[in-house]
Amino acid sequence: MNRKQFIQSQGATCKNWNWSFISHDCHIVIFGAWDTEREQGCAVILREKWDFSAKKKRLPGYTQAIEHLGYLNEGYELYTFNMFRSPKPDNPDVAAIKGFEHRIEKRYLRKEGRFWYADTVGHAYPDEFTVPEQYTEGALKPMPTKEVLKPGKPVSDITVPYARAADSISKKPTETWARTSPTSTTSTP
Repeated sequence: MNRKQFIQSQGATCKNWNWSFISHDCHIVIFGAWDTEREQGCAVILREKWDFSAKKKRLPGYTQAIEHLGYLNEGYELYTFNMFRSPKPDNPDVAAIKGFEHRIEKRYLRKEGRFWYADTVGHAYPDEFTVPEQYTEGALKPMPTKEVLKPGKPVSDITVPYARAADSISKKPTETWARTSPTSTTSTP
């Protein structure tokens, strides 16, 4: 079974058979993951520099891959299959598929800088978490009680409102306490 037949057996298809495939019926996006791009539970599935060929031609597979990644924000799930790289004899910088594994595996998308990664483990945070009502260092009123982290939403996009110290300083009564010293029996800070 060749790669196209394998992808079609998973219910997926595409316009350009280079990098990414999609199944609207199953709500999945599939990427090949090169053996040379895998390390410790993650694989680079796309790089920004893959947008153009060595001859500076825009690659339609890249544009399609970006489009497919957009579906992950709409609830589609990411899957990858392992591919084995072989350099092309006439151009060793260009990858050719030597072979691939005939199975797909669930992955989680992460983008860092100019790279898109497919991780074997999702983010370290649950899809939704609750921050208990508490006082944060320097704040004089409780913090918000809930923040939602949606799958695929980078942690850096989460914003938690905070109480400005200036908003609550005048609202808290001044406290005084006694302190003993050789020259005075009480003092206030």
